[in-house]
Amino acid sequence: MSLLINAPAVEQRLAQEAQRHGVPAEDYAVHILSTHLEPLNGAVALLQPYHATATAEEWTQKFDEWVEGHPQHEALPEGAFDRASFYEGRS
Repeated sequence: MSLLINAPAVEQRLAQEAQRHGVPAEDYAVHILSTHLEPLNGAVALLQPYHATATAEEWTQKFDEWVEGHPQHEALPEGAFDRASFYEGRS
């Protein structure tokens, strides 16, 4: 399949981005299209953002997974939130 881009500004931007990534413009265009399109029952459909398609339960599960993926840190002592500790050494 051939694709003709009739927008010089878009074609120029595609060429610049491809060069920045060190790949031919054709390969970069395929990468961009495959990133934004996903197969759906043998057809191609526009990829919708996760929040637009996820149920509340799926959203909560993904959020919990995201939280669990971060390291646990000790809680700061209460004194860390005192105004005096912000300006320690100043008068």
